[in-house]
Amino acid sequence: RMINAVDYLAPACSASEPQDSYLLSNVDENGDITELHNGFVTEKKLSIEDVQNFYHISNIGYQRNLEGHIFQISSSDVTGTVEWVAINDNALSVFVPYYSMLTTDVYDALKLSTAEAEFVTEAPESGVYYPTTVNMRIDGERVAVEGYMVLPENWAESVYWTNDALSNTVLYNGLDEETVASVYSSVYDLQAKVNADFAAIDPATLNSETATAWSMAQSAAVHAATLELFNSIAE
Repeated sequence: RMINAVDYLAPACSASEPQDSYLLSNVDENGDITELHNGFVTEKKLSIEDVQNFYHISNIGYQRNLEGHIFQISSSDVTGTVEWVAINDNALSVFVPYYSMLTTDVYDALKLSTAEAEFVTEAPESGVYYPTTVNMRIDGERVAVEGYMVLPENWAESVYWTNDALSNTVLYNGLDEETVASVYSSVYDLQAKVNADFAAIDPATLNSETATAWSMAQSAAVHAATLELFNSIAE
């Protein structure tokens, strides 16, 4: 029997519902091997927007995300698998779709290698930085040290650092509630535009060249919009 974390939901269910209904299993009631199944019944078919919105739940999408991937699989055709990719804080970044079986390249700013961000204890006189706390080992003990994270000089050329700048500015630079709400709204709107543009595609018209070019252009547009959004709130 195959079991995963959903087992822990069972004790909270009513006594009239058998615990086995909440197991992920490949064995039926007769002990025969079956396809993987469980007792959950969904209220509706999940949309891509439903799944994207999961990343707006605390501790699913947050500032320590490196990247996020959503695989949307509809068939075995070359256009039947779509990988939606978001970089850095998934609650404040936009998922961009790539046709995994057709893609031959990605947007340059996703591949850019930069210097590392630098942690300092005194506020820098220039550059892009945000307040943070870093755990350091001092005299054999782990100590929380307050300071600032300074982004590399060419941070704006990188999707990762651009999203990092936006996220940490929103979360830690003491912006007022109206400004924070406006940023989240702008990210939602940008995601909605990407989703609408993707829905308008006729997959039958795509090949490796056109699918790759479309996704790269979307990534570039999202990067530019994110940078513009950061600049609008940066002091």
